[in-house]
Amino acid sequence: MPIPKFITTLWDKYQVPENIRKHSIVVTKVAIKIAQKLKNQGLAMDPDLVYTASMLHDIAKARCLHNDKKHTKEGARILKQEGYPKIAKIVAKHGLDAILEKNGLDSIEAKIVYYADKRVNHDQIVSLSERLRYIKDRYNHQQLEKNSVLVSKIYELEGELGGY
Repeated sequence: MPIPKFITTLWDKYQVPENIRKHSIVVTKVAIKIAQKLKNQGLAMDPDLVYTASMLHDIAKARCLHNDKKHTKEGARILKQEGYPKIAKIVAKHGLDAILEKNGLDSIEAKIVYYADKRVNHDQIVSLSERLRYIKDRYNHQQLEKNSVLVSKIYELEGELGGY
């Protein structure tokens, strides 16, 4: 299925590199499969919102690699500015710690995008444990090592969504 023009236009405008585009495409495949399964089970949701938020979730990743900005917040800011507030809200909540925030994953669409992102390493679908190990090693994410509640909540979400 071809990628909608407005997505590629945004990717181009914000100079999203090819590796992040490939990652986003695979995250979207995982997210859409989960969304369709849950929708078939009768859960109300917006698969188009899941698709678009998955495709754009890392729009600011590359521009935030070498500064102190969080790519989730910067991505949300960009998408609000571009006129996509619903997508921005989901993008703001796909960071690892969002699951611990009081109003973190406050919609099924946000839960799906968050989880799908945790199942894709670069452009490969991997187990949740493999992806969390990669995040801990790559980003020296000490919270994963110290916070068993964080890890438990991510696995609980996997159970709630029925995995992949």
